[in-house]
Amino acid sequence: MSQMLSMFQKKSLAEVARELGMESLDLARMLGQSGGLPASLSFSEADVARIGEMAGIHPWWGDDALEEADAHRPRALVRSLARKLLNHHHSGGGVTRADNLFRGLDGADQLLIQRTINQMIRDGVLLNSNTASGLHVQVDAVQADILGGIADGSGIPDNIEALWS
Repeated sequence: MSQMLSMFQKKSLAEVARELGMESLDLARMLGQSGGLPASLSFSEADVARIGEMAGIHPWWGDDALEEADAHRPRALVRSLARKLLNHHHSGGGVTRADNLFRGLDGADQLLIQRTINQMIRDGVLLNSNTASGLHVQVDAVQADILGGIADGSGIPDNIEALWS
C-alpha cells in the first residue's frame, strides 16, 4: 500500500534538485527562465524527467563505468573518460554539461575526473564555455588524437598521469 501511495507523491524543488545533482537556486533560475516557476512547487516523476532533459543532464557513468580495462583504477577511469569523450565527439554529440562527465561517480573517482577535465581544458583538449546552466565542454577536433592516446593508454600526457601519481 505504501508503494502505491508513493507513486502519487510529488517532490519538492529541493528534492528534484538533489535528484538531478543541481543546486536548488540553479534549478529555480532555470525554471524561471524557461517560462516561469509553476504556482505549486511540487513535481511528479514525469516532471523530474522533463526538467532533467531540459537542463541537459545525462549521466555518463553507470554500471558499465569502466570502458577501458586497466589494473590501476584511476588510470582506467581517465582512459574510460577519454573513450567516452571520443565516442560522444564521433557520434556528433558536440557540447555537453561538464558536470555530466563526472555524474554517477562517487568520492575520489568523481574528484579525479573533475581534476582531469580541468587539466584537459587547460591543455586545450576540451573547449569550454559558460552558460546559464553551468560550464559546458566539447572536444577540440584538432586535439582529438590526444584523447585517442589516453583512451588506448599509449599516450597519456605526464600532466594527466600526475593527477593520480
